[in-house]
Order: sequence, then C-alpha cells, then structure tokens
Amino acid sequence: MSINKELEKLYRPYWDKALERITEDKLELSNPLLIKIDEKEYETSNVKIMIFGQETFGWNGQFGSENMNVERLMDDYFAYLHYDEQDDSYFHGLNDDYRTSKRRIKGKKKRAFWKAFKYFEKEIKLQLHNIHKPYFIWNNIAKISKNDQKGMDDKIRKFTKENFSTVLEEIKILKPDMVIFLTGPNRDGDIKHYFKDVAFDYCGYPEKIKDKKTYKSPQKVISKYLPEKSIRLYHPSYFGGFNKVKQIAIDILKNS
Repeated sequence: MSINKELEKLYRPYWDKALERITEDKLELSNPLLIKIDEKEYETSNVKIMIFGQETFGWNGQFGSENMNVERLMDDYFAYLHYDEQDDSYFHGLNDDYRTSKRRIKGKKKRAFWKAFKYFEKEIKLQLHNIHKPYFIWNNIAKISKNDQKGMDDKIRKFTKENFSTVLEEIKILKPDMVIFLTGPNRDGDIKHYFKDVAFDYCGYPEKIKDKKTYKSPQKVISKYLPEKSIRLYHPSYFGGFNKVKQIAIDILKNS
C-alpha cells in the first residue's frame, strides 16, 4: 500500500467519527489538516523532516462543509504546500474548492510560521552539503482549530484529542528522520498527549538567553516514538524572539 493510501486509510475512520460528533454537538470547527506527500520525491529522499505548527487558522472552512472530504483535503494540503507561483498548472481543472488554497497562498510568505519553515529548509539543506536529498513535511500538533478564528481553547483541544488524534500514527507511517516543533510551551501538553514518554532537554544551553530581551532556548524532545533529532522551539511569532535562538536549534539538530 502506498504511503498516501495508508494516510487516507488512517484518516477516514477519524473523519467519520469527528463528523458525527460535530453534527450531534453542533460545533463550529475547521476542517482537519490532512497530509499528502509527493510519493516519488519521498521515496528518493534519504532525509525526511517534519515541521509542526500549532493549529491551522480556519483551514478550508467548517468541518464537513459541502464538497469537502478526506480526499479533497489531502489534495488541498498538497496544493498549498507545493504550489508554484510560476506554474499553477496543478490547479487547472480542479473544483472551485481549491480557491481556498490559492487565496491563502498569497499571504503565506508573510506568516511567521512559514518564514521559519523556509529558514529550516534552507539551513538544513546547507548542513547536508547536497549529499542528502531532504523532504519537508508540514504538520500541526492540533489537527483541528476554530472555524475562521485563530487560537485554541480547552473545548477544541478535548474534541481533537478524543476524535482526531492522528499525530502518532502519522509519525509511524511517515517515519521522519527529524522533527521540529514550532509550538511553544503552551502546546507541550499536546505533545505529551501523543508521546506519553516524552521528556524535554535544554542540551546544556541556558533556559533563558538574555539579549536586550529574554528569549527561551530550544529544547530537545526525547521519546521512543520520535527520531533522535527532535526539538521544540517557541512559536516564531513569540516576541519576535525566534531569530535569537534559531541558530541554536540548528546546532542541536546537527550535534544530536
């Protein structure tokens, strides 16, 4: 079975369960973030890197909205991640649902998370010295968010953990060699939900790094379910402080 088929098989029962609950409880939540990879590129890559954000801001509207299903959401994830402004042929002939991605892509470069994602893409490629071929995967520690709103609350967190708790299985299917959580300490409880044995280690760096303001150092994330090269940083929009410690994160990954 192909990796994308494995992911689809994983998502379908969660989709059915969550959709039933949302309908019963009349909740207004976003559609879930469902991963789809370029299987040919993934097969030829010898270093897979998964980068986590917190949660998606109203991803593709109301959960279970008309014309949205597992297959479409996986396709839309792929389109959003791989869209080329110079060649939008991927969108030709697709349903109008995919306009969501095209609109969001226009603002993608401005978002702190995607600036950080691009930073790690660039720096990790430099560290690999063109010897290895990396493949980068986007994920979120919370697969569902408020519909058309930022943030997370206890009700949504509880719903997601009970009805769309797929992160550990995604890790098992995709087998990343490196994991980067750009999630901050407020999401450590979510990390612990998926990885029960998790521990955090500052790797000899001081917890607080003083430079005009105080910024928190990255932590190594230790779990038997995660690769050795796994770290957690604050979200890149935190006090603008991401730039103060991002090189430390690269050093930790390099020396792990």
